[in-house]
Formats: sequence, C-alpha cells, structure tokens
Amino acid sequence: ELNKSIYWMPDYAGSRQFDSWLANLRDNCITRQRTWGTPFPVWKCESCGELTVIGSREDIISNGGKVPEDLHPPWIDGVTFKCKCGGTKKRIHGILDVWIDAGSTSWNCLDYPPNQGLFDLMYPADFILEGIDQVRGWFNMLFVASMVSMQRPSFKAVYMHGFINDALGRKMSKSLGNYILPEEVVRKFGNDAFRYYMIGATNPGLDLNYNMEDLKIKIRNLGVLWNLNELLVSSARLAGINPSKLSPKKFDIEDRFMLSKLNSTIVHTTEMYEKYRLNEIPWAVEELYLSLSRDYVRLVRDKLNLGEQAEKEKVLYVMYSVLTGTIKLFAPVCPYITESIYQNLKKGFELEEESIHL
Repeated sequence: ELNKSIYWMPDYAGSRQFDSWLANLRDNCITRQRTWGTPFPVWKCESCGELTVIGSREDIISNGGKVPEDLHPPWIDGVTFKCKCGGTKKRIHGILDVWIDAGSTSWNCLDYPPNQGLFDLMYPADFILEGIDQVRGWFNMLFVASMVSMQRPSFKAVYMHGFINDALGRKMSKSLGNYILPEEVVRKFGNDAFRYYMIGATNPGLDLNYNMEDLKIKIRNLGVLWNLNELLVSSARLAGINPSKLSPKKFDIEDRFMLSKLNSTIVHTTEMYEKYRLNEIPWAVEELYLSLSRDYVRLVRDKLNLGEQAEKEKVLYVMYSVLTGTIKLFAPVCPYITESIYQNLKKGFELEEESIHL
C-alpha cells in the first residue's frame, strides 16, 4: 500500500514491476560467511542461548566488553560478554549481507540514531536513481529495511534507468571486445559531455545503445554554449555595458521572441525536473541555447556590432538573461561548464553569488 505513495519514473516500474515483487516477497538473507564486511552484531550465550544485539562502541562498554582497535573480524571476535546465567556470550560468526548495509544507507549516512536533527531534516530521501536490476536489489532493500525498522518508505521518488549496450544493441562484454569504460569517455571528452549525452540519450527504464557519434554532437553543442559566453563577455566589454545592471522597457520582436522562449523553457524544464522526466531536460535546454546562437544572435548581429547604444543594451540584456537562465537550468546536467561560464560572468559583470549552484 505504501509503495503507491512513491513517485516512480517510469510509472510501470512501481505499479507493475516493484508492486509485483513486493506482493511475492520472500525472506532475505541476513548473514554471509565471509571475512570482510560489517560484522554480524549479535552475541549469543553458549549456555542459555540468550541474544544481545550490539549497535555501537558504547554498547560494547555498557555490556562489560573491551572495545578493540578495529571492529572488523577477526578482532571483534575477541569481544565477549558475561551472561546473567553465568555463561559467556560470543559473537555469532559471519558478516552482514551487503544488502543490509545498502538497505540501511538511508539513515546510516545521516548518522542516525545518534544525530536526530539531521534525520528529521533529510529523511526520507526526495529521490533515488538506479537500474532495472535493482527492483529486487537496492530499491527492494531500502524499502524493506525502512518498513521493518520505521514502518515507512525511505524514499519519495525513484528514477529507474536501463542498461548500457553497444551501438548495435548488444550487451557490452570483454569477449566481444565491445565494452567502453566510463573513465575512457571522461578522459577523452570530459565529464559534462558524458553526463549530457547519458542523461538525455534514452527514456527511463529503457536500455541505452551507446553511440560515440551522438556523444560528439553533444560536445559540439557544448562548444556553442561556451562561445555564447565568450561573445557576451567580449561584446559587453567593447560596448562598455554591464547587462546585469540593465532593465530595458521596450523590446523589438526578436527580443520578445527570445525572452518568451527563455520563460517558456523555464516553466517547461521546471515541470520536467519536478516530475523527474530527467531524460527530456537536456533537449529542452539545448533547444533554448541553440536558438539563442542560431536565431537570435544572427538576427541582432548588426545591432550588436554597429547599432546605437540603446540597441546594444537591449541585445546584451537579452543575451545575458537567456544565457544565465540557461546555465541555471543546465547546472544539474552539466555542472562543470555551467560553473565555468558563471565564473566568467561573475568576473565580467560583478555578480554577487559565489556559484551557479547557489
């Protein structure tokens, strides 16, 4: 029932796939017989079988034990407690299954229960994101762990993506020699190009056929965005104008067109962010800044270069408004280039905010 309160993108991931999984939920393994990991924190009396769960160093001390320097096996295995029956409590061997760690991440990362304030402020998470294989993995364990311990979900919204295949739709594998490491792409093309392409390349829940040619188009488009920033700063410097201080009252039709496009894109993109239609966001922002370059700048180039001071002010105001609006919308998708552009504008136009992300 509570799964129905979670916002799933795509919808069928929650209403069909995850709902079906929960309806047929089976017991989950708690321990693994391995060496490294979070030690299973339960001590059992050898005589009467009484169990004690230890949650912290303080719990070890309060139960009469001595805290080792390292809480992992084998050092933690040396910790024993006296039982009220007179017997000795020893730790049950094994480590916690890694999915228990993953499932309790939502409050562990907030230092809960010691830090109640941070927990109250940030729990449950607004949004999580993972692949289609996590219906039975992370999505499941986050949900189950929070339901067992707190009787409520640990996340409000989910974006589920697919897998990455090669350009022909084949699974990437070493045997086929068709796999590409993310590090290779980042090293060659940069973080932003990789994010820009990956976020907008396919619909939620569907596999992505990785295509290097499509990635190169995104790189060229980022070059257009960067050139707009350089054009704005250099043109404003030549004209002796600070567009961030302007507030023109009258605009020509091409100015009104561009400002209208900016505001409609803000409304549309905000809606997509709020509804987690993440894959559509890069395309909407891209259309905005490409229109600024290919439509508006071409129409007003003469005004910018040869026009009267008032004409230059209008053009620079529009360019500044659209570019700053663009990088605000685009910052979560391409955080590095948008920050770099903002720092240029901050220096050139004496802006107050320290970062585009603020």
